Amino acid sequence: MANFILSPAWFLGIDAGFETITMAVAVLIALTSFKFYKLSNMKKYYYFGMAFVLLAAAFATRVFTNLIIYYNFIEQNSFGVAQAVHKAVGPATNFFSTGLLGYRLLTLGALLILYLLLSRKIRTSRSIKSLLVYFVLIASVFSTQVTLVFHLTAAAFLFFISMLTLKKYYQKRAKNAKYTLAAFSMLTISQLIFIPGIYFPLAYVVAQVVQLAGFITMLFTFRKVKNAKN
Repeated sequence: MANFILSPAWFLGIDAGFETITMAVAVLIALTSFKFYKLSNMKKYYYFGMAFVLLAAAFATRVFTNLIIYYNFIEQNSFGVAQAVHKAVGPATNFFSTGLLGYRLLTLGALLILYLLLSRKIRTSRSIKSLLVYFVLIASVFSTQVTLVFHLTAAAFLFFISMLTLKKYYQKRAKNAKYTLAAFSMLTISQLIFIPGIYFPLAYVVAQVVQLAGFITMLFTFRKVKNAKN
């Protein structure tokens, strides 16, 4: 048996809209990063862009999976349900689990790239890097059963990414670094809010809003940098 914990009934489909916008923002950030890489030939922009390509693919997978599950849910349930929790077995469970694994593996993979990119000036042994990759794989696989594992893992990665961004801000006092820090901080907070969202539908809605705000702030920062370079 698998628990399909979805959004509040009134938010069904709206969250998919939020995540579609988030996916589009991730694509725009990736394209901007690749433009920076083409102009400067600096590898950091290439890897940053690849991380956001993975995030865009992750949200595309999540949106597709959720829309299929939502369609089946609406077919079998009334709209007056306060919280959509649907139990299923067989093909539906396998489809949901596969989509969930894809989303979480791509997301944690992207966060791993961002962490390694921002910590590249800090000596990190190959064994530590291999351990981090293993950690991502284990967290992705087991989080299909325990949602808490995924959100805590994502929050941990984002927290350390935020700390690295904060260190960079103190070193250079760059205004853009401040906005980047704000974006990663919002993404960290959103992952923490998703945890009570498992039990409280309103928290799920708040987490979606904060997550989208974090991505939009990141895009705003990249646009500012792009305009400054032009």
